[in-house]
Amino acid sequence: MSREQAKQAVVDGDHVAREYLSIKEVAAILGLSESTVRNMVRDRRIPSIRTGNAQRTVRIAKTDLEAHIAANRVGVGSAPGVEGKGISNG
Repeated sequence: MSREQAKQAVVDGDHVAREYLSIKEVAAILGLSESTVRNMVRDRRIPSIRTGNAQRTVRIAKTDLEAHIAANRVGVGSAPGVEGKGISNG
């Protein structure tokens, strides 16, 4: 799955067979490095699960990633002091 396909799958809500994503897939979706995503998991900014014999494999639920994206979305006029201010060309 390419970066754009992975990003589109989350944004459009397409149902991909798997419910969990790898660190690499999440990094591609968010446009971040894998180490940044690992830090976010370590700091518990994104919920995750650990699997495997030594519990070294980290997986992130698609629903948790979608919630993270929604919670961190910045909308028009959401920054302090920008209410009613439009973008002008000059």
